[in-house]
Amino acid sequence: MTSATKRPVAACIASANVHLVYDDGATEKVDSKYAAEVRARAAQIDRKSSWKKGGSGAAFMGAGQLWAEDVDDMPIVATAVARGRSAGEVLYTLRTPAVGGLFAYDLTKGEESRVFHGTGHDFMGLSSSEYHTVLATATTQGKMRRGIAVMKDDGSEMAQITEGDSFDDDPSWVPTPPKGDKCVHELVYSSAGIGRDEAGQFAGLGPRSVVLLDAEHGTMKTLVEDPAYDFTNPRMTSDGTLYCVRRPYVSPFDRPNASASIKDAALLPFRLGSAVFNYLDYFTMRYTGKPLASSGSTRDKAADARRMLELGNLGRAVRGVERGLTDDAPKDARVPTSWQLVRVAPKRAPEVVVDRVAAFDRHGERFVFTDGVSLHTLSASGAAKKLAELPYVTDLAVL
Repeated sequence: MTSATKRPVAACIASANVHLVYDDGATEKVDSKYAAEVRARAAQIDRKSSWKKGGSGAAFMGAGQLWAEDVDDMPIVATAVARGRSAGEVLYTLRTPAVGGLFAYDLTKGEESRVFHGTGHDFMGLSSSEYHTVLATATTQGKMRRGIAVMKDDGSEMAQITEGDSFDDDPSWVPTPPKGDKCVHELVYSSAGIGRDEAGQFAGLGPRSVVLLDAEHGTMKTLVEDPAYDFTNPRMTSDGTLYCVRRPYVSPFDRPNASASIKDAALLPFRLGSAVFNYLDYFTMRYTGKPLASSGSTRDKAADARRMLELGNLGRAVRGVERGLTDDAPKDARVPTSWQLVRVAPKRAPEVVVDRVAAFDRHGERFVFTDGVSLHTLSASGAAKKLAELPYVTDLAVL
C-alpha cells in the first residue's frame, strides 16, 4: 500500500469516495470496509428476494428486471472529510440509503474503524481541532434546513448549536490555543437564510455570510457578508485572518429578460427531445451496457456517466448541486473564475488570493485548493501548482 511508505498531504472526496493525495501527485482511494459490509448484506437480502425480480415470481409481482436494483449501484456516499483526532488519522462521514456514520482511517495501518453510525445521521460538513476533543459538523434538520452541531470525538453527546429557518454549513474550528487550563471553542461557518413563497414553501437561499460562533457561550458575530456574493468554506487563522470562497450570488427570484424568455421558448422542443433521448439512452445503458448513440462524443459521455454511476453518482449530484458543479465531463466541471479564494484581515475588505476555487483547506503554512477537477497547492507568494487530478472533487482536508 502506498501509505505504508509515505504520508499523504491531503485527503479529499472525489466522485463521492475518499481519496488520499501525495506530494508527488499520486492518489489512492480509501476502500471502506463498512461500505463493503453494507453491500454484502444487501446482496444477501437481494438473493433471498430474487424470486420477485425474475421468472414467474417477477411476472406475478408485475415487476421483473425493469425495476430491479443492482446492489453494486447502491449509493454509499462520502459526504465530508477532515483531519483526524491525532496525527496519522483521517476522519470522514458516509451515508447509505438507510444510515449514516463517522469513520476513521489509520494512515499507518491502512485500516478503517467505525466511530459511530445509526439512522437519522446525515452529516455534510466536519471539522476537528488540535486543541480539544470536540468535533463540529453540519447536519440536516428537516426539509431543506441545515444546522451546526458539536459532539465528542467518539461520537457521543451530540448537541445542536444552531437552529431555525436557515442553512448553516462548512463548520471549521478556529485554531486558538487553550487559555490556561481552559479550551476555547470558537468556530466559523457559512450561513444563509431560507426564502419562502406565499404558501410557506421553500423558494431558495439568501446570500451566504460567514459567522464566528463561540460554541461554549452561544455568542455569534457576522464576519463578512455582501448581498451580491456567497461566502463559503471559511477557515480562520489564530491571528483572526479569515479565508473563504467568494462566489457571485444568484437570487432564486431573479426574472429572466425578454430575449432569454423568447430563446427558451424557441429551444423548448429541442430541449425536451434531448431530455427524452438522454433518459432512454441512460435506461438502455443501465440495463444493456450499450448506449443508443455510437458517435464519439456521445459515447465518451455515456462511458463517463456509467463510470460515475458505479462510483456513486448520487453523492456527486448532491454535493455538485450545492457547490455549483456541472454534470458534464470532468473537463467541463471546473468552476468559473468568479469563484475566488479571498483573504479577509480584521477590519479589512476581502482580498483575492486565487481564482477558480470550489473548496480549499489550510493547515499551518500549507494551502490546498480544488477547482472541481484538480487539486493545487498554493505557496506563500500566492503561486498555484497543480498537485493531482481527480474528477468531481467536492471537499478536502490538508493533513
